Amino acid sequence: ERVRQIYETAKRTVDLCAAGEYLWDGVKRDRLVWIGDIHPEMLALTSLYGRLPLIERSLDFVKDQTPLPTWMNNFPTYSLWWMIIVADYYKRTGAEGFARKQISYLKGLLAQVDGCVSEEGEMHFPAYFLDWPTYETPDAVRGVRAIAIIAANSAAELLKTFGEDGTLAENLARKLRLQAVGSTESKAVLGLKHFAVGLDEEDKALLTKDGAKGMSTFMSYYILKAVASFDREKAVAMMKEYYGEMLDKGAT
Repeated sequence: ERVRQIYETAKRTVDLCAAGEYLWDGVKRDRLVWIGDIHPEMLALTSLYGRLPLIERSLDFVKDQTPLPTWMNNFPTYSLWWMIIVADYYKRTGAEGFARKQISYLKGLLAQVDGCVSEEGEMHFPAYFLDWPTYETPDAVRGVRAIAIIAANSAAELLKTFGEDGTLAENLARKLRLQAVGSTESKAVLGLKHFAVGLDEEDKALLTKDGAKGMSTFMSYYILKAVASFDREKAVAMMKEYYGEMLDKGAT
């Protein structure tokens, strides 16, 4: 019953975000297309409805508003998220025509990102943003490295799917892995680390320490998916603790 309540409230939330011509980062704030936030929204909406023109419109919009070498929403991380979203959206929907239209921009963006990473794997982005709890902390840099690895792997896979050369993307991922994501108690970083390079036993212990403490809404998918990779029951318990408390406080 608790899981059903969480599911239905989550569905209502993302439906509100998808009520306009573009996918919003919630009606709580503004009506801009904040591309980083759209990855979990895209996962939710494609799980509910499959392929949606709204998502494609939003991805095209932010691309058209961001000629290279500008970064999407002025965050390098958000351009990385765009690559991940396009690749994951194609995998989930098979929207071949839409994905193929993104290849030219993707290749230019990939070269731009590669120019920010040295042969030794050192990152030289103009800014490092993961989420607000880690803002201007070492965990932000660790998180950006994890996102960059995921983005490079996603780009390589998508390019090869369409018969394009994925060497640059593969080499970028290799360079980024030369330096470790690093040890951290940030559940957001650990959740992304699972997708980027995998978790060791210490990481797993830190992810489940104190239950849902340290979770955030933006990063909850990555955290819970990481926990579920080694303890599904614990992942469900953390979800019920975090979102169940919101329902108890009157969240709609």
